[in-house]
Amino acid sequence: PAGSFSVRTSWGIALCPDQGKDLQLLIRHADLALHHAKKHGKWRYKLYEPQLQETVYRRHAIREGLNKAIGHNEFHLVYQPIFDIQPEQAIVVGYEALLRWESPILGIISPTEFIPIAENSNLILPMGQWVFEEACRFLAAFREKAGHDVILSVNVSMRQLAQPNFVQQVEETLRKAGVHAAAFNLEVTESILMADVEKSVDCLEALRELGMAISLDDFGTGYSSFTYLAKLPISTLKIDKSLVDDLTDNGENNSLPLLESLLYMANRLGYRVVAEGVETPEQLRLLKENGCFFGQGYLLGKPSLARDIL
Repeated sequence: PAGSFSVRTSWGIALCPDQGKDLQLLIRHADLALHHAKKHGKWRYKLYEPQLQETVYRRHAIREGLNKAIGHNEFHLVYQPIFDIQPEQAIVVGYEALLRWESPILGIISPTEFIPIAENSNLILPMGQWVFEEACRFLAAFREKAGHDVILSVNVSMRQLAQPNFVQQVEETLRKAGVHAAAFNLEVTESILMADVEKSVDCLEALRELGMAISLDDFGTGYSSFTYLAKLPISTLKIDKSLVDDLTDNGENNSLPLLESLLYMANRLGYRVVAEGVETPEQLRLLKENGCFFGQGYLLGKPSLARDIL
């Protein structure tokens, strides 16, 4: 029997002669515009602009720079403190390791720009291993100075978790550094878990058996339901900065009711909750009043180099 169906497409458009008089050049420009349209949401069109070519050149330059960055010692870590915010004077209970890159050619590049490029290639693997080794050195130095361990959060990418020998690699790095697995809190995002739930959970379970804690980063912006979360081997939820940004008590935002519900359910389920991006006293007060026990952000403490902490 006859039926109906719909077709949705994305378009990349290059106009002659404004965007090229040569057919091959027009096709190349239209392809760039199409790639941009798909990247920023399907079922739309994009007209070619010269800036699109500049974006391609920029991405290529970053990819080439990343290939040399580790060998040339261009990366470093900074450590943002995580606080217990319930006491009148907030107390540092751990740190999050954050990767920074200063290229001699491109200058200081934001992680929001270079991390996605690294994740779309195998470059994220040596970078991730370097971060873990550097984090181990920080933990060993902290224990030597303070006489006790501190909890350090480190972000893990989808490609790292997908490595068949990732858990063994982690074990070996810990052994060589003489660092306890219990000092680590590995942070993963919902998008990583959704990519391959079964494999991700198996890997995270094995890491938890080593003694590591697992955090779900950027919570509140993705797909997770609390029914789904209850099946994951995680102990901490990190509330995304976007939910904290709009927190006011003047009734002009929708984040507060949502945050109240998230905090109530997370606490009832036994999750440790960390609010990211706490930048105003008002945000801090509303978080404390609604049962958030931990937070990080510029109001509480900015990221610091290891030498400023140790």
